[in-house]
Amino acid sequence: MSRVPVTLHRIVFTDWQAVHSWAGRPDACRFQPWGPNTEEQTRNFVRAAAEAWTHEPLRRLAHVARLGNAVVGMGVLHLRSHTQRQGEVSYIVHPEAWGQGVGTEIGRSLLSLGFDRWGLHRIHATCDPRNRGSSRVLEKLGMTYEGHHRHTAWIRDGWRDGGTAWCSASSKRNGVPEPGVVFTRVWRDCRPLGPVPNEARAATRTSTTSSRSAR
Repeated sequence: MSRVPVTLHRIVFTDWQAVHSWAGRPDACRFQPWGPNTEEQTRNFVRAAAEAWTHEPLRRLAHVARLGNAVVGMGVLHLRSHTQRQGEVSYIVHPEAWGQGVGTEIGRSLLSLGFDRWGLHRIHATCDPRNRGSSRVLEKLGMTYEGHHRHTAWIRDGWRDGGTAWCSASSKRNGVPEPGVVFTRVWRDCRPLGPVPNEARAATRTSTTSSRSAR
């Protein structure tokens, strides 16, 4: 028997406790520069995500993902450029719901929202190359590997390499991808919810100094 589908719902502040059920867990944020969150950090994050729906123009469309009545994750469509029709998707799944196809359903819903509702031409995302679960989700979404970025975020065990990029056709006529047109779909949500570690600041200063010297 098939289970009920995962559905996306516009995030509201009262969702913060459900979000904190994973945001406070080390396994959920292993590959992220934030967390584990305190309750205050999660409340601030959810408050900002909910308030973003009131901004003009819209830039950040955050949703909670529900499986029945249970909140099992979160997905965000970032409208990076309305003029150039560029977007980005990010998602997270509660560890208790891993391995159930939740991430794939969140991703499909976000891509449909971006392409069908907002008429985007290109959608990208990134993930830590070590995060094989997230990489598999991107593959299931029909993305093609594009590249690898070095040292894009500081996390607990040092600098994290930036995501992998995945690409496939975006523009469609009668539901069929146009040949030669590509878009990227990838995953990232790299906004630290706390202060940047001193080690990261020092490393950034060193990197900046080295770059200037190289010029």
